[in-house]
Amino acid sequence: QRRALTDQPGMTTPPAGQEPETGNEGTTQTTDDGTMYIDPVEDAQNAAETVRDMAVGLAFLELVFAAVGCIFSGKDWYRWVLGVLLGTVAAGLMLRHLYAAVDRALDMDEEHATKYMKKSATLRILMAGAALSLGAFFPGVFHVFGVFMGLLCLKFAAYLQPLTHKAIKYLSKG
Repeated sequence: QRRALTDQPGMTTPPAGQEPETGNEGTTQTTDDGTMYIDPVEDAQNAAETVRDMAVGLAFLELVFAAVGCIFSGKDWYRWVLGVLLGTVAAGLMLRHLYAAVDRALDMDEEHATKYMKKSATLRILMAGAALSLGAFFPGVFHVFGVFMGLLCLKFAAYLQPLTHKAIKYLSKG
């Protein structure tokens, strides 16, 4: 199956019996009549790789923030580590939710997809707020700034994703 991009001009599935030209454009390919389509299998694999790369980056950054925080937090190091862990778990859940929401929205028409993504974004904000609230309500267990740093790991993991992808490719070859 191929996912049609009918909401964008020139982006459709190829006519029956007509195969696309192969090229180095990634998942977007051009057919003989000039229309373009995206192969959903390859596109899904790329999205899954990106999420995997971000999850690896998230785990790496969690370890870095936890270790650096331990140096500065003194005798309450365990609160810092638990706070970063809580924030990172929430960030991982937010990443998984974002992946599922985008995948689901791609199968909707533009109007419903826009509304759905707004609802999904609100839910992810509530997830972050719940993690911060949990850290604030239990200050003897979680360091609230550790929770915040754990949540920020998601942003940093997104910026580091190209580097993480290269590192994973390099390590998997050797």
